[in-house]
Amino acid sequence: MSPLGRQMPARVSWAKWSLGRLLAVCCNADAALSVGVDPSPWIPLIADCAFLWHHIYYWYAHNRKLMMKKALMGALLAFALFLGLPISAIAQTGACGSVQSDPAKSCVLPNSSSSYRIDNRIYAGLSWTLGASSNSYIPDFLLGARSLNVNSNNNVYGADINLRVGYKDALSFDSVRVAYVGGTRDLMGNAGLGYSFNKNDIFATAAAQASYSRIGLDYQLGNGEFNPYIEGNSLAKPNSVNDSLSCNDGYSLVNTSTINWINGVTPSATQNGQTCSRPGAG
Repeated sequence: MSPLGRQMPARVSWAKWSLGRLLAVCCNADAALSVGVDPSPWIPLIADCAFLWHHIYYWYAHNRKLMMKKALMGALLAFALFLGLPISAIAQTGACGSVQSDPAKSCVLPNSSSSYRIDNRIYAGLSWTLGASSNSYIPDFLLGARSLNVNSNNNVYGADINLRVGYKDALSFDSVRVAYVGGTRDLMGNAGLGYSFNKNDIFATAAAQASYSRIGLDYQLGNGEFNPYIEGNSLAKPNSVNDSLSCNDGYSLVNTSTINWINGVTPSATQNGQTCSRPGAG
């Protein structure tokens, strides 16, 4: 008698008998015969095996989502325990600074006030004087410098000086301009005076300027001549400036990233990625 409860034929080794039974159940009778073993004693097991596999598959198909969900929750739980974080904190996202937060460990919106930054740039470009001559399509080379006061309200003011070098007939200085600059970061106006080396005359100049471009008009004071021009240059829009932030007594200005990353900071208590926090907040 075999350990599996069926009579083992005489003069057949245990290993060969087991192989034949395995082949008969899992494959077919011909496979068992191919190794010289009569499969007939084990054919009834095929039906039992099929019935068992059917129930196993049915259970797996109806429970695999639950198994995956439990596995995911287990992984998240293990990760949270690994970080040493309290599980109750998961339900308190954005708690610091909210109505439900502990007043002794609170975050509040920082006080803000206007601030400014000085933006100094050297630039180069090309300038086309329109209608001045038959070869006005040939631009003058431009070198300049600009200094702006840029505030947190996006307003700007400052000064611009530039020199044009012509090379239509021969390399020579064409003109120089000094102008006041005012407006916003997106659009600025220029107003000032210049001197033409070619005409030996002073002129008034006005222009509108955006990123990498300027369009303007020169007025020669000596002969009353108007000279419009367009310009392409390397001047990008000035960088923005954030308000200056401060906190009341008892609070410290900190980056929101320093507060417990699961508790977080409520959006109403943050500005520019910072918050005012009492010691121990979060």
